[in-house]
Amino acid sequence: MATKITSDLHKQIGQLLIVGFDGTEMSEHLRSLLTRIQPAGVILFARNIIAAEQTYKLLKDCQSCVSARLFTCVDMEGGPVDRFRNLIGPSPSAAHVFAGNHRELFRKHGIIIGESCRALGFNVDFAPVVDLALEASRTVMRSRAVSADPKQAILYAREFLAGLHSARVIGAAKHFPGLGEANLDTHHELPSVKKSFQKLWSEDLVPYRVMRRDGFGRTRELSHSHARRRTGIALQEMDYSGAPPENRISWPGCLRRSRNGWCAQGRTD
Repeated sequence: MATKITSDLHKQIGQLLIVGFDGTEMSEHLRSLLTRIQPAGVILFARNIIAAEQTYKLLKDCQSCVSARLFTCVDMEGGPVDRFRNLIGPSPSAAHVFAGNHRELFRKHGIIIGESCRALGFNVDFAPVVDLALEASRTVMRSRAVSADPKQAILYAREFLAGLHSARVIGAAKHFPGLGEANLDTHHELPSVKKSFQKLWSEDLVPYRVMRRDGFGRTRELSHSHARRRTGIALQEMDYSGAPPENRISWPGCLRRSRNGWCAQGRTD
């Protein structure tokens, strides 16, 4: 009985993980790891992707180690975050597409990226970025963020996600709860953002709130937001003035529950 409980617990823990790894092909170590952990998914980075056929085979080999269907994930935004550049040529950034000011181009951007993902074996794209293009983060986010106006960020994201979904690829709006005021690269340093809940609610969180309300149920949220990690965003300094009293216990609770009962499923690295 204890053995079964332990086994079930291991499976449940595995389903909370999306695993990244080194290498461009299946190895005995990777096979053993995936078989033992049985993760919910795997993610490939530029270090794992060298050719189309190789990428497809690597994802297929990963799936053969896991009994449940895997989330096969990639960060593919276009512009500075382009994992397929050496396979199919460079893709334009979100900001460059947005500058065209045509909604059909926003959707086409998602369709092309989605179809590329699907052809290579991916079913999840960690895009689009819905961080606001504020002055504080301009040198960090560059062409990844499209606008300082939440409504404009939503306009692009909504069409891009529709394009991804038409290619049967799941999108992930990021980076929850918002890097618009972060002036350091969260992959390498820990920025500190001091912002009232009222301002966060009316600015950075608007894209997540609106898209959730509009029924983008297959969209997930991706966060680099760990208050005690070096690669994160320090929101422990956030001013909770304006937050509902029941949500002032911690900033995750403050963000994930609202006056309107808003909540969503997230992914964090």
